[in-house]
Amino acid sequence: MKRNLTYREEAVIRLCHHDHWGVSVDDAADLMHVARQTVQRHLRSIRKKAPQLFPILTPRRRALIELYDQGAFELKEHPQRDEPMYVWKRPSREAVAEGLGITVALVAKEVTFLRKKRFLWNRTMKQHDPTQHDRQVKIKF
Repeated sequence: MKRNLTYREEAVIRLCHHDHWGVSVDDAADLMHVARQTVQRHLRSIRKKAPQLFPILTPRRRALIELYDQGAFELKEHPQRDEPMYVWKRPSREAVAEGLGITVALVAKEVTFLRKKRFLWNRTMKQHDPTQHDRQVKIKF
């Protein structure tokens, strides 16, 4: 089977991609003992060969996703039917901003970017019907 990425490109993507080490381009260049432009050139080449690996998230965006994932299901009354339902309750933007040490406006901007790129979605729309199996979650759009 033909290898799409070179070994050096694989090392760059493992260092820079948020699912692996998630370091910056400058840090990756230092770790690999190459110039910053070399790492950027490898990333451009990887983008052409494997666009599904992009965009690469910054450490702050990755941390924001992790904070948003710390929500919990909350039991509420169903609006149309006379039965309970579970709704995903995410942390407030103020709590996320405090956790990351940034402003609420910057959290809103980052959330907009992450939703546009489909890293985040509005989980408050998910409902769980307790009478169904755990694998059958209804999604309202």
